[in-house]
Amino acid sequence: MTPYKGYATSDLARQGLRTPFKWSDRLRVVSVKVGTDGAMGSLTAALYEDYSNDPGNKGIIRCTREELVDEVTHCHVAGLQVCIHAIGDRAIDLSLDAIEEALKIKAWPDHRHRIEHAGYVLPRQLKRIKELGVNISASIGFCYPIGDSHIAALGPDRLCGYYPMKSFRDHGIVAAGNSDGFGTSYALTGIYGCAARKSNSGKYLCKEEAVPMIDAVRAYTWNAAYLEGTEDTKGSIEVGKFADFVVLDRDIMTLPHEEILKAKVLKTIIDGEVVYEHSD
Repeated sequence: MTPYKGYATSDLARQGLRTPFKWSDRLRVVSVKVGTDGAMGSLTAALYEDYSNDPGNKGIIRCTREELVDEVTHCHVAGLQVCIHAIGDRAIDLSLDAIEEALKIKAWPDHRHRIEHAGYVLPRQLKRIKELGVNISASIGFCYPIGDSHIAALGPDRLCGYYPMKSFRDHGIVAAGNSDGFGTSYALTGIYGCAARKSNSGKYLCKEEAVPMIDAVRAYTWNAAYLEGTEDTKGSIEVGKFADFVVLDRDIMTLPHEEILKAKVLKTIIDGEVVYEHSD
């Protein structure tokens, strides 16, 4: 079985695509996505220990180490960023192995390869992620809508490894919040997950891993731009950058976290142009 692929695939690298290229300021090909395991909700993310609610099940790995190393190396040598879907701790180690092997073949200090999701991370893995220069595209937006199912899957003793946003920050790892249709594509729900770490039933998913609001917002702005290599033009409101921002109906930076979920987007501005305006 080979790694499943999404977005641009490693086949493009094999067919001659080299380094990122763009059609316009808004449309570029910069990365390739490959996958290693399943999902936490379906109990198929690859773990070292059994699922708490399914004894004997440790999830699945969809490829061999050799297959993943081959996929990652082809893209890496071609100058393409690799985004590896890895949710469980076992899949994360496999992904880091592949990136490490690729770096042995060709040095690339600012490769910005990343792990997609990183749903359950071991403390020992944090140092290795940092040392390899790997970034994280975290699905912290899962926390609120489907957090209860993940609590059941991992059990209480493993929750501080669940999308550990504070630990990522403390180790100097750039971790962005992402959008994923299986949970939510709404950034404010993800920001709430970063800052509150509560499910929709009010259960905490290790509140010690919550981050201040400034870091929660940064995960969905500057950090996200950094992951795609566009932090010089996007991710913050500064002279010389695209005027991309939203206007909310309340100040989520100072209000209680529950207000984040109630906030309405009044306007969306992209490159200085109003592309959405709320109407009652």
